[in-house]
Amino acid sequence: MPSAPATPRIRAAVLACALAGLAAGAAPAAAVQVLAPAGRAYDPFALDAAAAPGGAAVAAWTVRGSRNTVEAAVRPAGASRFGARVALGPGRVARAAVAPDGAATVTWLDGAALRAARVARGGWRADRLPDALPTRGLRVAGLTALPGGRAVLALESRSAEGWTVVVLRRGPGGRWRRSAADLSVPDTSAGRAAVDGSGRVTAAWLATRRGKPQSALLVADLGAGGGGWSAGAVVATAGDGELFAEPELAVDTRGGTAVLVGALDAAGGPAGGRVAVRPAGGASWRLSAPTRAASITLTPGGVVWGAWLAGAGDRTRPMVARLADDGWDGPVAAGPAGPVIGGPAAASDTAGRPVVWWLLRGGRAGDRWRTSGRGGHGWSSPASLGRTSGAIAVSTADGRGLAVWVDAGADGRVTAGRLR
Repeated sequence: MPSAPATPRIRAAVLACALAGLAAGAAPAAAVQVLAPAGRAYDPFALDAAAAPGGAAVAAWTVRGSRNTVEAAVRPAGASRFGARVALGPGRVARAAVAPDGAATVTWLDGAALRAARVARGGWRADRLPDALPTRGLRVAGLTALPGGRAVLALESRSAEGWTVVVLRRGPGGRWRRSAADLSVPDTSAGRAAVDGSGRVTAAWLATRRGKPQSALLVADLGAGGGGWSAGAVVATAGDGELFAEPELAVDTRGGTAVLVGALDAAGGPAGGRVAVRPAGGASWRLSAPTRAASITLTPGGVVWGAWLAGAGDRTRPMVARLADDGWDGPVAAGPAGPVIGGPAAASDTAGRPVVWWLLRGGRAGDRWRTSGRGGHGWSSPASLGRTSGAIAVSTADGRGLAVWVDAGADGRVTAGRLR
């Protein structure tokens, strides 16, 4: 999923030219690959990438023009490079996903209409989606590709009347079906939905409690086998003089769930927040003490890592820590102080290793994404991913990590590189 500078989807030669502006002491980044060449205009905020255990991956991006075009490329399991790009159709990229067997799916919006395509029988095939899908405030909230061509897609529709989650499931034959019931919340548009690795959909939203708006955090689930939505369970309530901010939702590959919800005081300023955690296979929630974070990730082992910024101006540091019962345990800086203008964002791989990335102001040369990952000996020295004036799409499922971005400048190209 993409991370934008304000916020959540490659050069063939080694980096000497592309990363000549690396700060002193930064670790060298891995070699990168050009996915789409210079000489065309790309939307730096409309792209996504996904990888699977075993190395299969897909990347999708948007070519600007009188009518935007979506393109994609896939990397087979065990391969080190992506194949040739393919044009999928008009529109802007929404989400991409890939299964361990290499079955990739890309979704995009053509105006208000949702489109989808999948890799089948060695090539891309357009999918037919159910009729009468929502069009108002439509967003693709989550997409999971499963072996054998199956997939689960969660859509959010936002309007002044409320928030609705629609779930579509694709069977092995390639046909998409809409779940029997949508989740509709009439009194809020502050919600998030996500799809875990099994195809279960989880939704978290804010609701009015005892006449006080945005004072309760609720969560509901739609099982991987279908059926109906569970009743919304209240997992956190705001304190006196507080209101909750829109939640962030993290799910792991085994079905665990974590929700980060910030709190605002009566004047609208930050007042801490909470992290609610439900381990895989569990039914009860554990609520943290009041704490702060900008982004969270949940490992397959149920560990929550959080990332946030400390300092100000050109002396801002990305901080990271593991969640304990009483808050964040031993926060450390993932990188040196600098002019951080985006992030930090956090994710974790299937081995439970977290990675954090953030954006540094770069001036005319373009802003620079940097990343640091935790291994057996602590956090790595930050590596530079590339210079861009837009978002970065990151996936960590294959262990090496995958990042895709549009290079800064008039001759920008779509590039991809490893996180580790």
